[in-house]
Amino acid sequence: MTSDQEIAVNQAAYLRLRDEIDRSYPKDRFVGIHDGRVVADAESFEEIDTKLDEMGFTSPAVLVVRAGDETPEYLEIL
Repeated sequence: MTSDQEIAVNQAAYLRLRDEIDRSYPKDRFVGIHDGRVVADAESFEEIDTKLDEMGFTSPAVLVVRAGDETPEYLEIL
């Protein structure tokens, strides 16, 4: 699978799992998604980055998001 395909799979998984992530993890907890599933979580970005490295995952193979993130999926600029 190419990097672009991995990114697309993980982004689609995030959209599908977003509500579950927000219910399952405390707000602002970092959550790593790989191959369409949650593979790790941590309190800080540095901590999740270390965990993912130890698990053998490299960017862009993993999407890291924050639970409870309220950033809109898109913005309209007038």
